[in-house]
Amino acid sequence: MDLVFRQGRRHQCGSCGGYTLSIQEFRLYEGVVEAMAQFARQFGRIVVCTNQRCIGRGLLSEQGLSDIHRYLLQLIEPAGGRIDHFYFAKEVSDDDPLRKPHPGMALLALKDYPEIDLEKSIMVGNNPSDMQFAINAKIHYKVFLNTTIDEAPMKEGQPISDLHYPGLKDFADSIKDNTISKIIQ
Repeated sequence: MDLVFRQGRRHQCGSCGGYTLSIQEFRLYEGVVEAMAQFARQFGRIVVCTNQRCIGRGLLSEQGLSDIHRYLLQLIEPAGGRIDHFYFAKEVSDDDPLRKPHPGMALLALKDYPEIDLEKSIMVGNNPSDMQFAINAKIHYKVFLNTTIDEAPMKEGQPISDLHYPGLKDFADSIKDNTISKIIQ
């Protein structure tokens, strides 16, 4: 089983229009380090798919984003956490095939990691576009985190996520004993 994340669900947004533009602005949510260590033991691949319109707007360089990602790894790796790959969409246009909710970043992950089976993968995100991305990419399981909005996204009166939790640590705690298959069946 593999795990796909969106960037914003692990950390708090910065002060410039909600963007985190530097390592100094980067703050992890409580429990993320422990959760990522647990996920590293439980999941085959862990990839991050993140919309980074701030690059297209000239607010952050690709190197700056890489520095933030490297910093994140420095925070989680000592505890045993890992992220196998970061994918990002930098264009401003919603029509860009890499931007969520389009499935482009999932397709890149499949190309790089052909062993990933989206039917057995989990998308964890805190934005309605993350859940729609999972639907469009045919990622079977969708976990919504209430870190940015209180209610799980709905479509035609039904939640489009399979599960929702207050935060990443809450999700990790719910599957601590390798019970994910029981929860999402």
